[in-house]
Order: sequence, then structure tokens, then C-alpha cells
Amino acid sequence: MFNLADLYLAGKGVKKDPQKAYNLYVMSAQHGVSKAFNMLGLIIEDGLIPEIDRRQSIAFFRAAINSGDCWGYLNMARYHLLYGEKEAALKCLEGALDLGFRDVFLAIEQFLCGVTDARFCKIVERAKERFFHSCENV
Repeated sequence: MFNLADLYLAGKGVKKDPQKAYNLYVMSAQHGVSKAFNMLGLIIEDGLIPEIDRRQSIAFFRAAINSGDCWGYLNMARYHLLYGEKEAALKCLEGALDLGFRDVFLAIEQFLCGVTDARFCKIVERAKERFFHSCENV
């Protein structure tokens, strides 16, 4: 269900249909696919389901965090930084690092590019270390 939702969201091999993707992600989440919560948050945040208030995306990102999804942590960090909540953002970035993998480590580095706060620079350094360590183990 999750992979099919990805195809409908991107329009790969099927007609692009965000509503169908949304419904399939909901079913995936109901069946325990934690990363589906994050995708639901992104769909809502992007306004692809206009009848749902974009602020509801935060609830989906929190659900992703509660189910152990590293992308949910990264997206909540974005929100926290947007609202100047640096401590909460740092905590979320720590969660993303703890649960993450190569793509997440790269995303953290790109997300924090240009941030000068020393605490966030340490997160970037840790993400780089984990990325390079993950490459050595391939």
C-alpha cells in the first residue's frame, strides 16, 4: 500500500492522484507503516488535500515520531526552527540522527546548511560522520 501510494503521489506508472495516495498512506499507517504518517504530513503541508488545514501536518509528523520514524523527527525540527524553538528542534534532530540512515544524514546536512549556531553545527558534524560511516559499511 505504501509503495503504491508513492506511485500515485509522484504519478509514476499511474495517473498522479494525491487523494488516492493520501488514502493509501492512511491504510498503510493503520497497518503499522510508521513512515506513512510522515508522508501524510507532507501531503497536508503541501496543500494537496485542500479540505484539510495545513496545520494538521504537525499532528502527522508527531505521529511519525511516536511510531519511530526518523523523517518525522526531521520535519518536526523544521517546524520548531520556523517558530524559533531551537531546543525542541535540537531534540528532534537528535532523534533523526539516532534513527536515521544515509539519506536522513544528508538531509540534515542540507537542512542546516548556513546555520551558524554552534549546537546545530555539531549536529551537522555528527550527520557527516554517520554518513561517512554508513558508506564504509556498504
